Amino acid sequence: MLVNRAHHLEEARELFTRLSAVASEFLTVSLRWVGFVPDDPAVRRSHTLHRPLMEAFPQSEAAMAFSQLAAVLPQWDSPETERRDTGFMDLLIAASRDWAGADGVNAR
Repeated sequence: MLVNRAHHLEEARELFTRLSAVASEFLTVSLRWVGFVPDDPAVRRSHTLHRPLMEAFPQSEAAMAFSQLAAVLPQWDSPETERRDTGFMDLLIAASRDWAGADGVNAR
């Protein structure tokens, strides 16, 4: 689970803990902590400028959090390799790989 727009780590962890408890009780699933993206005014400013955050404000807190997330994404389990009990996040990651591959083919 990636918590978005948290003011600090403690707030993000608290939200994760609450949602994790509810998910395990009512959905019989367990959530995995991925991290959080801080509430950062640079996101709104980049939107106003019609420029990607990573281009407009690469040193902002949110941009650095996105960079860290992008660095760990390839290390996540994928349904093609290890697990048979494919979860939603695994399907989402696999689909994003498929979309990225399709975009690469169409762009040429």
